[in-house]
Amino acid sequence: MNSYFLVSSYTNNDILAHTPLGKKGEGITLLEYNNNTNILKKLWSLDLDDNIAFLLQNENLIYASTEKINLDGEILVLSIDKIGAKLLDKKSSCGKSTCYLNIHNNSLSAVNYWD
Repeated sequence: MNSYFLVSSYTNNDILAHTPLGKKGEGITLLEYNNNTNILKKLWSLDLDDNIAFLLQNENLIYASTEKINLDGEILVLSIDKIGAKLLDKKSSCGKSTCYLNIHNNSLSAVNYWD
């Protein structure tokens, strides 16, 4: 059986409150790890918005936050599979640099570094 990993990464360092090291990211990437061969393979990447910072899975949905200081961050709702992702909804987080998401009692909350 293979394992799958979703990885988020920054795509625009110019609108971050900090400057990460390394190359520009690809947004959201799905990786597949083959448990038999120990090979990690990229299945797809998708740049849906600037600076996908945090990912949260709840049943069959993925929630993603965007971290930026020029505009309010957003919360993206996605469905994903092995061939790609589909954006289902996008809402403002009502603050800049949205860095964390949590679901408790069927309510989604977001944390912003600013605002």
